[in-house]
This record gives sequence, structure tokens and C-alpha cells, in this order.
Amino acid sequence: MVSKRRSNDEFIPIGQGIRDMLNRYNLDSRYDEARIVASWDKLVGTPIASRTEKIFIIRDIAIL
Repeated sequence: MVSKRRSNDEFIPIGQGIRDMLNRYNLDSRYDEARIVASWDKLVGTPIASRTEKIFIIRDIAIL
């Protein structure tokens, strides 16, 4: 396998590189789902989050 190196003027930010990798391996939606679950308390607030036992995301729909 031949490695393709980028020249110095083709550097990209690390965040963009990670996002490109997630897209390439079709993991971007799973990453977004994990971020939603991890941020649930901030997204819906403490009163709702404290009453939520489990969160699942199936086909872009949150199942509580």
C-alpha cells in the first residue's frame, strides 16, 4: 500500500481530520449519537434527565 503524504501547504485542522475519518468509516452518525447521550443532562435539563433511565437512538429518533 502506497502512503500518500500531503505537502506542508495542505495541512488540515485535527478536528476536520477526525471528522473526515469518521465520515470515511461511516461512524459519523454513531459519534453524533454518543455525543447526544453524553450531553443529555445539558440538552434537556436536570429535571427531565433525572427521570430518564435509558436513552437509545434508533434511526435518528431518541427512545427514552
